[in-house]
Amino acid sequence: MWSGRMDGQSMFFSIASAGRSVQAVSPFRVEAFDPRGVPATDLDAWCRIVVEGMASVSGSAPSVSALASMMERESSDRAVWRWVARAHRTGEAVGVAQVRRPWPDADFAELRLYVTPRAQRRGVGRMLSEVVRAEASALQLGSMRTTLVVGSAAEQFLITVAGHRILLRLSNQQQDLTRLAADPPPVPDVPGYRITQWDNEGPASLVESFAEVLNSVRDAPGADLQIAESSWDVAKVRTWERESTVGRQRLMVTAAVAEGSGEVVGATVCTLDEQSPTRASQHDTAVLPAHRGVGLGYAIKHRQAMLLCEQAGLETVSTTVNVDNHPMMAVNRRLGYRTAAERVLVQVDA
Repeated sequence: MWSGRMDGQSMFFSIASAGRSVQAVSPFRVEAFDPRGVPATDLDAWCRIVVEGMASVSGSAPSVSALASMMERESSDRAVWRWVARAHRTGEAVGVAQVRRPWPDADFAELRLYVTPRAQRRGVGRMLSEVVRAEASALQLGSMRTTLVVGSAAEQFLITVAGHRILLRLSNQQQDLTRLAADPPPVPDVPGYRITQWDNEGPASLVESFAEVLNSVRDAPGADLQIAESSWDVAKVRTWERESTVGRQRLMVTAAVAEGSGEVVGATVCTLDEQSPTRASQHDTAVLPAHRGVGLGYAIKHRQAMLLCEQAGLETVSTTVNVDNHPMMAVNRRLGYRTAAERVLVQVDA
């Protein structure tokens, strides 16, 4: 998320990043940020800004503690660069930025940039974006990609940035579980398949075929703009399961199993967080090509929705869908999802 603009006053700042230094000072400064080398209070402040920013952009986010745990445990060789903007006088964190190369040979980076509401429109976003673009250029990245809420100050700021283009239009959707429980949608009937569910770690007998389903996520419209060539296997699934369940998070998978082969042929993924007990996040849904067109997408999401209705205190489920993914948009409408906001995936030249 890009946010902020110059407000007429001179903006000077200092950075220490990749061995380079840029001179000094104004009401704010920008510093490189390493989650493994800062006090717990600094990590908490950085994560809090990210969580609040993610929630405003996509409608869902992990808890502060879950994000902190994930950052502390991430591999030291992961291609991620981070910064924090601080108020010079108090040292308070007022903005953050993160650049991540999503896979080793990607020629672009994913950007997250958030500014606290009180610091917006004071040049903080522009300062961070200038640091990020300089770093991206030094890393020989061709471009960066980020998502923005349509109609937001961040979108208005982006139109002033040269070399940008819109790649995808996305729908932030929410499902009201109270309404769903009171008026459940029709139960699907898909002969030849059984629907199963597991938490956190998949059964050994199903994990290999589940990996093949995850490999098919990239078939969705526009997914190739965000996801690398698929390479899921058992080991990668197990690593993903461990990483998805740190910080009191719960991973919930609902899958369709073909009765003839006993293999997973479709699945949908949801995460729940004990620190945010009223909200859940629904992630990838995929069905293998040979099993599409018979209603499995609706069947697995229906079962998942009914299971979520049984979770004490859970009120809403959030998800994001490419507006051009017409089959998934139709499934979500049948299940009672409503569009809460629209956003765009934007590419910016580095």
